[in-house]
Amino acid sequence: ALPISKEELDEAGDKPKGKWTTTYKGVDEMVGSFQAHGQLQPIKVRPLANGNGGGSYAIIFGFRRYMAARALGWKSIKAQIESLDDKTAHTQNAVENLIRESLSPYEIATSCLKLKREFGVTGAEIARKSNKTKSYVNNLVRAAERLHPAILEAWGQDHPLTSDVNEMIKLAALGGEAATD
Repeated sequence: ALPISKEELDEAGDKPKGKWTTTYKGVDEMVGSFQAHGQLQPIKVRPLANGNGGGSYAIIFGFRRYMAARALGWKSIKAQIESLDDKTAHTQNAVENLIRESLSPYEIATSCLKLKREFGVTGAEIARKSNKTKSYVNNLVRAAERLHPAILEAWGQDHPLTSDVNEMIKLAALGGEAATD
């Protein structure tokens, strides 16, 4: 891993909720860990072809680590640099997010749906790479396709996406357009 300055990092990459904030869940805990132990794992970045108006590298994963380093005033952060195409970068980001337990059902579901729609990645492929079951991943995609984002967002952080998704989709169907639009 190489040190990369914060000026070289583009914060405009793909994010589960579309924008990062300093209150992103887990940053405070990461700050404490950095203060106690330093940065134990590098972030992963990829070079940007045109600089994208920001830095020279896009963060693939490790954004909480980046936010913690920034909150501590660090000038650089250890990063693993890998040249990846869009599909591979988004797949790695989604797999990393599926493994993490701190993302909401909405964040996970929309990430899987993006892989399916924009890159043609199948539920089976996502499941294999993330060590999740195919039915779990397919439930995520179905939820993102069929439920209004507000329903998934309101579901919150504390509810796992299991067979409950099937029941929610059935209820949304009974409620008609109001539940899904």
